[in-house]
Amino acid sequence: NERLLNNKTLTFDKQLNDYAPLFWQPEKRGVYAPRPGKCTPERLMAYRNVGRLIGLCLLQN
Repeated sequence: NERLLNNKTLTFDKQLNDYAPLFWQPEKRGVYAPRPGKCTPERLMAYRNVGRLIGLCLLQN
């Protein structure tokens, strides 16, 4: 039972790390900082897409 419980919590921890938010808001409102996580291709692609979106927004202003 202990081994099964440890395996379940291990997979649960892995799932949390894979789906952790990309950014977090420190004490200042309106400021966001990247949140460290696993360097999976999906996560890197998400950061890249956010950067592209911010770049487009800056071009429009």
